[in-house]
Amino acid sequence: MRSRRERDRLVRPIAILACVVATVLFASCQRISGLSDLGIVEPKDGGKLPAGSGGLTGCFPLQCGSPSAKCGIVPDGCGNKNDCGKCPMGEVCKSGACIPQAFCGNQSCEDGENCATCASDCGCNGNVCMNEKCCVPSCPAGKCGSDGCAGVCDICQTGNMCVLGKCEVAASCGNFSCESGLGENCESCPLDCKCDSAFCIAGKCCAGDCGTKKCGVDECGTSCGTCAAGEVCNSGACEAQALCGNSKCEPGENCSSCSADCQCASAETCSPEGTCCAPNCIGKQCGSDGCGSQCLPGCGTGMSCTVNGNCVGCGDGTCNGNETCGSCAGDCICGPGQVCAGGNCCNKNCGTKTCGADDCGNSNGCGSCPSGQVCQGGVCKASVSCGDGTCTAGSENCNSCPLDCTVPAGKRCCADGTINQCCTDDNCFSDPSLCINAWCNNGTCQTDNCSIGAHCCCNGFCEPCGGLGGFGGFQNLACSQ
Repeated sequence: MRSRRERDRLVRPIAILACVVATVLFASCQRISGLSDLGIVEPKDGGKLPAGSGGLTGCFPLQCGSPSAKCGIVPDGCGNKNDCGKCPMGEVCKSGACIPQAFCGNQSCEDGENCATCASDCGCNGNVCMNEKCCVPSCPAGKCGSDGCAGVCDICQTGNMCVLGKCEVAASCGNFSCESGLGENCESCPLDCKCDSAFCIAGKCCAGDCGTKKCGVDECGTSCGTCAAGEVCNSGACEAQALCGNSKCEPGENCSSCSADCQCASAETCSPEGTCCAPNCIGKQCGSDGCGSQCLPGCGTGMSCTVNGNCVGCGDGTCNGNETCGSCAGDCICGPGQVCAGGNCCNKNCGTKTCGADDCGNSNGCGSCPSGQVCQGGVCKASVSCGDGTCTAGSENCNSCPLDCTVPAGKRCCADGTINQCCTDDNCFSDPSLCINAWCNNGTCQTDNCSIGAHCCCNGFCEPCGGLGGFGGFQNLACSQ
C-alpha cells in the first residue's frame, strides 16, 4: 500500500509543471496539493488517468479512506492492494465498507437472511415461504388451478377441467382416472390426479423430503424448518452464527471480511478475495506475486515486464515484453518488404507499383512521385493540366481538352479524340459538306472505288457503295454525280 507521501511524490512533478506554466503565463502560482487542483478527475477506484486529462498519463492508486476502501483488502487499481484495516466488533467488511453483521434474531431481515434461513427476522406474515422467498397465494373469485405458490384454488366440478384458470367442459375429468394424455394433472383435474400428502407445484405432485435437513428448503422449495435466534442455517444444519470480533474464524468469515478473527500466517498475505496466499517473487523483478500485489523493485521508465517477470527495455536488441515495431523499432525490426502498421509488421505487396498506397494503409507506401509528376495506376506520369496551352499526347485530346487540342479548319474531331479530314463513313448525316461524292477511308476522303459495305456521301446522302442510291438508282463502286 502506498502512503500519502508516496502519492504526493507521484503528483508533485505534475504540480511543478503546472506551476511553471502558470508562472510563465500569469507570473503567479498557487500551491497545488492534488489532481483536483489541476482540474483533473482522479479515477474513482484508482487506475490510469482517463482520456482528456490534459495529455497527462500515469496510474494513481486508490487510497484507504476512499468510499470504497474503508476496510479489508482492496485492489488499488495499479496492480497492488491496500490493507485498509478492520471493522468494529459486530460489523463485517463488504466491498471495502464496514456494514452491520446480519444476526438472526434481531428482528431485522438483513443481507444474507431469508424466510427459510431466518424465519424469525424474515417471516412471511401468513404467506408461504417458497424457494427462500415469500410467496403470496393468488386466488381471485372464480379462479381454478394453482394459487402461484404450493396450493390449489377452486376445484372444478365433475365433468369440468381447469384450463388457464377457468373451468371448461371435459367429460373425462371426474372418472377417477388421471389421464395425462387428455391434459389432466393435479392442477387441472385434482379430482382424478390427487397428490395426497404431496404438494401440487406447476401441475406436478412434489413430495418434499427434507431427510436430515433441519432448516432451509427441500426439492419442492418448501421449508424444512427454521433455526433459533443466534443460529444460522448452513447446508440444512443450524449452526451458531459467526460474530466478527470474537477471536474465532467461523464459517462466512475470511481474512478480508473479518481480519480480527481470520489472520493469515506470517509468510502469507490476504488476497482481495479473502484467501490467505503466499507471495512468490523468486527470480522475478516485476509482475504479479500471485496474491494481488506486484513484485519489487519493478521496471523503470521505458522498461516493460515480460511474462517471466524480467524487465526489458527498448534498445537491448531483443523484441520482448510489450515492445512492438511501433513502440521500439530498433528491437522489433520488420522483415524485407514489410512496414510497421498499427504496431504490427505488415507486407506492403506493391508488386509492379512504384508509387501510391500499399496494402498496409500507407498512402505513399509504394513510393512517391517527383515534382511535376502524379501517380496513376501505381506509375509516375507527367502532370497534365487542361488549359495550359499544350496538348499532351496520351493524356489530352480534342474531346477531353478542346482548349489545348484545337481542330484546324477543314478537319474535325472524331469520337476517339483523333483529328482527321473525316471520321467515319456516315459523316454526311451530321455534315453533308464533308467528303462530298467521296468515302472516308481511315480519316481521309477518297473518290476512287469504295469497298462493298462502305458508305459515301453522294449529293448530301449517305449511300452504300455498290448498293441502291438515295434516288433509286444503282450506284457503282465509286461515287458519281
